Amino acid sequence: MAGRGARFGNRFKPFLPLGKERFIEAAVAPFIKWRENISSFVFVYLEEQDHQHNVAIELHKMFPNLPVRNVVLSNPTKGPAETVCLGIDGANVTGEVICCDCDHAIDIAPLLSGIERHRADAIVPVWPLDNAEVSSWSVVAIDRDDRVVDIEEKKLPLLPGEKAGAIGCTYFRDAAALRDRLISDRCENLSDALRLMIRDNSKVTAVRIEYAKFFGDPVRLERALIKTGRRLKENI
Repeated sequence: MAGRGARFGNRFKPFLPLGKERFIEAAVAPFIKWRENISSFVFVYLEEQDHQHNVAIELHKMFPNLPVRNVVLSNPTKGPAETVCLGIDGANVTGEVICCDCDHAIDIAPLLSGIERHRADAIVPVWPLDNAEVSSWSVVAIDRDDRVVDIEEKKLPLLPGEKAGAIGCTYFRDAAALRDRLISDRCENLSDALRLMIRDNSKVTAVRIEYAKFFGDPVRLERALIKTGRRLKENI
């Protein structure tokens, strides 16, 4: 949640409306039915955002029955990798972790099933990719055993295999190991850590998501609102 929302005119993206709910409510909703399996929901955002939008208070109103932990950052980060590291440190996250963006809602049942089935070091939810949309995705190459053999930011990987878009809701078996890798290898994105894990022969697996709603930029938001019977101009 600590991004600047540049694609929405620097507005606080997690609180933007999506029909009758906000972005962050839609993003969290698929997890709620599985909350018995989740020790905590960690929200990471900036101190200035909290002052401007009463983030902690609003999150409590939206999720009064969830085990919420807030990590408030004093300064903007250099990218998603640093944000994840600070979130892990600030909330003392250990063991298994799912790092999820606030601008999509996906059916996480295949992801949770994949965690049990694959016993992987990392699991990447994937979505069918239109080549015209490559510049909007991290793109993975997947072999016949559903192993991720390569990943690139906003371009097609060179290695052979099925190409798919990586959804920003990635599972890692060991939060501490993820943090250490992100720091030691000076990663900017989580895809950088995944690429290094693949290189080191860690088990990185893909799971196919059958239902998802994306609203990370105005075009995708318009599509999502049309699907819910609402128009962008009525909400933004």
